[in-house]
Amino acid sequence: MKTLEELRKMELKALFAELAEEDKAHFKVKYEVASGQARNIHDIKKHKKQRARIKTIITEKQIMEVNTPKPEKKESKEDSK
Repeated sequence: MKTLEELRKMELKALFAELAEEDKAHFKVKYEVASGQARNIHDIKKHKKQRARIKTIITEKQIMEVNTPKPEKKESKEDSK
């Protein structure tokens, strides 16, 4: 699992890929615990929290993209006529 600092440095595309990987890992651990193959039931909680962290960072980045002012387009002399 990646640290919070590593996740914050990632681009949105990479975060979505990381979320997909974490979803797979969470499902796998849940299945193993349910079928009796694994005894580490606390791993389910770890993966669930990591998924929540990634989703939070994705939301923060999306909000930042919306709220950042975009540079205004300068009008040329021909456009103003």
